[in-house]
Amino acid sequence: LFHKNKMYWKIGIYLIINLLAFKIGGFWLGLIALCITIYKLLEMFGIIRNIIFYRGSFGDGIVFTKDYYGPYNNLQQAFNDAKKLISTYQLKDFLLIGIYYDKDDSPDQNKLRSSIGIYKPNRGFPDKVPEEFERYCEANEYNKNELPNSNSIYASWEFFNVFTLMNGIKKFKSLLYSKIKDPSFKRLFKVDESKVKVIVEVYKEKEVNFYVPLLNVDKFMLFKKDK
Repeated sequence: LFHKNKMYWKIGIYLIINLLAFKIGGFWLGLIALCITIYKLLEMFGIIRNIIFYRGSFGDGIVFTKDYYGPYNNLQQAFNDAKKLISTYQLKDFLLIGIYYDKDDSPDQNKLRSSIGIYKPNRGFPDKVPEEFERYCEANEYNKNELPNSNSIYASWEFFNVFTLMNGIKKFKSLLYSKIKDPSFKRLFKVDESKVKVIVEVYKEKEVNFYVPLLNVDKFMLFKKDK
């Protein structure tokens, strides 16, 4: 919430500076300030920001995920439920995670598969989670798994509202599916298009980190509803 308010404060400051530029500096200075303001706002909302791919590594850790069928843009409640687990059971160092197994442009959106839940990277000796929490997961279709380290295609995206988040996700997927057909990109990232099976999102505050695992990929196929 603080980050969101901070971003709206920045928008307000840009607009005030723009008005002052017109009032104090006249038309031309105001016009220059207006162009700068528009540029900053377009960048803030992610409209002119670009996704940049890196070679990264997904860190091994424990996950509790629940399987879902349906459009990927209708998963807000699934993430809210997962977030509530962290606060209810006071789970330290757990992050929200989403794992997606299908392309968004599938003709039957109701068959899109995803696993949404929480993830804790392994750092030293793992902390034991509360038994009450594990019982809740077993009773409510949350599956416990260990995810391995995996060399990955990696990118990150800062957001402060739903619009900027969805814009980043859309840009990431669109660029990814374009790049994995590019021979030079495949050589650079040592990626076999046929082995790109999942996209993983990990949320940290107001940043989403994207991973496309290239190693131990089958270990990320957690979806159990169709097994």
